[in-house]
Amino acid sequence: MGTVAGTVAIPETKTMLTLPGDAVRQIQWRFADRFDLQMLVASARGVARGTVARLVAAGERNTHEWTKAKDEMMDAFDRAGITAAFMEPEEGGFIAGPKNLALGLAAFELAWVDGGAATASLAGFLALSPIHERGTEKIASRGAEPSRLPSRFRMWVWIREC
Repeated sequence: MGTVAGTVAIPETKTMLTLPGDAVRQIQWRFADRFDLQMLVASARGVARGTVARLVAAGERNTHEWTKAKDEMMDAFDRAGITAAFMEPEEGGFIAGPKNLALGLAAFELAWVDGGAATASLAGFLALSPIHERGTEKIASRGAEPSRLPSRFRMWVWIREC
């Protein structure tokens, strides 16, 4: 019996050389027509590439201790509007309606630089949500605008003052 020689065609596979850009992600996650979400993404990216990147470069992720530098990250979240992303516009926030996509997008941008920063933002949202949903009128009146909203890790002091 003789051998039959054959050829095997190996299909050429193409790999993605870069990650999708903003335009593709806006279409993919269906927020191309949401300027408020686009601005939140830009703000979160700015904090991630600025404040958070400097903290990582300085070795802040090597310790679990809370430091003044990490407190500055929370202040950067406040200044960028990340903290207020869960609030309704009439309370000083800027996104109307459901917030899950917005909060996820902010955390996603932070996670590109440091997972701890993303976790801190999500933990803050989770910590503030019950206060937002079920807080007293006195608490609600004190936190009606982002400029008056204290850093999330100082929240317990703020509540005690009320």
